[in-house]
Amino acid sequence: SGGETIKNINNTSGAHVELQRHPGPNPNEKIFNIRGEPTQIQHAIQMICEKAGLPYVSTVLFDE
Repeated sequence: SGGETIKNINNTSGAHVELQRHPGPNPNEKIFNIRGEPTQIQHAIQMICEKAGLPYVSTVLFDE
Protein backbone atom coordinates (compact mmCIF):
# COMPACT_ATOMS: atom_id res chain seq x y z
CA SER A 1 0.00 0.00 0.00
CA GLY A 2 1.01 3.63 -0.39
CA GLY A 3 1.26 4.12 3.36
CA GLU A 4 3.71 1.24 3.73
CA THR A 5 5.83 2.61 0.89
CA ILE A 6 6.05 6.04 2.51
CA LYS A 7 6.92 4.48 5.89
CA ASN A 8 9.68 2.51 4.19
CA ILE A 9 11.03 5.66 2.51
CA ASN A 10 10.95 7.52 5.85
CA ASN A 11 12.78 4.70 7.64
CA THR A 12 15.39 4.20 4.92
CA SER A 13 16.12 7.86 4.08
CA GLY A 14 15.71 9.37 7.54
CA ALA A 15 13.61 12.15 5.97
CA HIS A 16 9.98 12.80 6.88
CA VAL A 17 7.81 12.24 3.80
CA GLU A 18 4.06 12.84 3.67
CA LEU A 19 1.68 12.70 0.74
CA GLN A 20 -0.40 15.86 0.34
CA ARG A 21 -3.99 14.97 1.09
CA HIS A 22 -5.35 17.68 -1.20
CA PRO A 23 -3.87 17.07 -4.64
CA GLY A 24 -3.73 19.73 -7.33
CA PRO A 25 -5.93 19.91 -10.42
CA ASN A 26 -4.12 17.03 -12.13
CA PRO A 27 -5.40 13.71 -10.67
CA ASN A 28 -2.27 11.89 -11.95
CA GLU A 29 0.00 14.16 -9.95
CA LYS A 30 1.11 13.33 -6.43
CA ILE A 31 2.54 16.06 -4.21
CA PHE A 32 4.87 15.14 -1.37
CA ASN A 33 6.07 17.19 1.57
CA ILE A 34 9.60 16.13 2.49
CA ARG A 35 11.44 17.44 5.54
CA GLY A 36 14.94 16.63 6.77
CA GLU A 37 18.60 17.26 6.11
CA PRO A 38 19.45 17.91 2.44
CA THR A 39 21.08 14.48 2.06
CA GLN A 40 18.02 12.77 3.61
CA ILE A 41 15.71 14.72 1.31
CA GLN A 42 17.79 13.78 -1.76
CA HIS A 43 17.67 10.12 -0.70
CA ALA A 44 13.88 10.25 -0.23
CA ILE A 45 13.38 11.89 -3.65
CA GLN A 46 15.58 9.25 -5.25
CA MET A 47 13.47 6.48 -3.67
CA ILE A 48 10.19 8.15 -4.72
CA CYS A 49 11.47 8.44 -8.31
CA GLU A 50 12.48 4.77 -8.32
CA LYS A 51 9.05 3.71 -7.03
CA ALA A 52 7.31 5.90 -9.62
CA GLY A 53 9.57 4.72 -12.44
CA LEU A 54 10.78 8.26 -13.07
CA PRO A 55 14.32 9.38 -13.81
CA TYR A 56 16.01 10.79 -10.72
CA VAL A 57 17.01 14.43 -11.16
CA SER A 58 19.47 15.55 -8.51
CA THR A 59 18.83 19.27 -8.94
CA VAL A 60 16.38 20.14 -6.20
CA LEU A 61 15.13 23.55 -5.15
CA PHE A 62 15.18 23.92 -1.38
CA ASP A 63 12.84 26.30 0.38
CA GLU A 64 14.98 27.95 3.03
